[in-house]
Amino acid sequence: QAAGPVVLKNEEFKARHDGHDNPNIELMRQLHAAGVALHVCGQGVLSREIDPEDIQEEVQLDLWALTTLIEFGRQGYVKIG
Repeated sequence: QAAGPVVLKNEEFKARHDGHDNPNIELMRQLHAAGVALHVCGQGVLSREIDPEDIQEEVQLDLWALTTLIEFGRQGYVKIG
């Protein structure tokens, strides 16, 4: 399963996952508070029919993951894995 649903606000996550809470919200908040940048691919969001309003505030919606990866590479980051 792709990571897209991880970024959903709790109510939308519950609607898509048989009423189960999103277990990732607190971790995303802690990572964001620690300075970690969280991004989600806009194309993935579109393909999963996710409304951008349903994405956690800590997560930046990017146009396309590949564009983001290229920009990070330009800044000197290296993709592992």
